[in-house]
Amino acid sequence: MHDPSSPYPSAHSTGLASLYPVPTMDNLPDISMVFPALRSSRSCSRAPRRLSSVPEPSQTLLLLRNFLQETRDRLHFSPSQSPIPDDAQLNDLSDGETILIPFICSSLNALASMTKQLDTITTQLAIVQSLVATLPTSSALDSKLSPINASLHDL
Repeated sequence: MHDPSSPYPSAHSTGLASLYPVPTMDNLPDISMVFPALRSSRSCSRAPRRLSSVPEPSQTLLLLRNFLQETRDRLHFSPSQSPIPDDAQLNDLSDGETILIPFICSSLNALASMTKQLDTITTQLAIVQSLVATLPTSSALDSKLSPINASLHDL
């Protein structure tokens, strides 16, 4: 995002965002639509409750839950966009889902990093463009250098 205190334009103000829309929290899908096992009827903002009839998830599934939590926190997702599964939901995940979730989290982290880098590059490009615009034209340089060229030619 563009820093209002910065004199340099961001990707959003230079028109790049219209060509390549930057994902926002408003246009991201609910992750539970992709992974049905993450759907919950109760509020995701509460800590998961331990039910006596639900076996404790494996260490791998607990690491997966931590990875989801770290990704959600790092990307500033809301709990409704990326709910953290409780023990029962973790146990309900299929093998395919437990394989895909780390790839999706890593991809989201990579996209967020690339978006920041693209914004930096766009800002740098805008600075270079503004500097190029202030350079004198070749005809202005020729008119200033013509007397020097003539004297060199006479020597």
